[in-house]
Amino acid sequence: MTFMNAKALAVTAALLLGSTAAIAECDERLEIDTEQVRDHLALLKSPDADELDQIDVLGPLLCAKRESVRDLAFRAGLASPSRAVQAETLLAAMKRKRTMVVEFVEEEDISSDVRAYIKDTIAVDYQLNHVEDESCAGLDTNRQCKSYFVDIHGNQVEITYGRDLGSFSLDESGELKGFFKPANLSAKVPARIKLL
Repeated sequence: MTFMNAKALAVTAALLLGSTAAIAECDERLEIDTEQVRDHLALLKSPDADELDQIDVLGPLLCAKRESVRDLAFRAGLASPSRAVQAETLLAAMKRKRTMVVEFVEEEDISSDVRAYIKDTIAVDYQLNHVEDESCAGLDTNRQCKSYFVDIHGNQVEITYGRDLGSFSLDESGELKGFFKPANLSAKVPARIKLL
């Protein structure tokens, strides 16, 4: 874990359906024509579409050769009216990350202790070590889902870093929002994790 302060900032579900490896990882990049991309994205965005059909088209879009198509698929999947599609997309988004940055958010009703913590430490970043066929990743030098890890389940992401804890939920904007609870602070710190 790396703490980032204002002076030295260099900021850089378990699935609801299917297997974690099916959509989260791509064996190869796929060439998909523009008309098919349009049709697949329309299906992903439709509140009346069958969830299994949506999940079927999500995988190829997330594995598209063109990065712009992959980005459109991630945005559509995270904003999908289907919680199953959101969960599949969230896992895929987390699996493609090598580093996870938890940014602290200064809200009006926070205590002076939390405000001081945010001023001193505006973000925390972790190296992710994804565990094959699992919906979790070890953090920093840890390569297991024990003691120092992030767990992705449904539309939630939970961080355990020794006694530091974090809990985040996917919101309508496609960000993970929630809190981070450092062991040395009695209060929860509002925080977010950007996925894209």
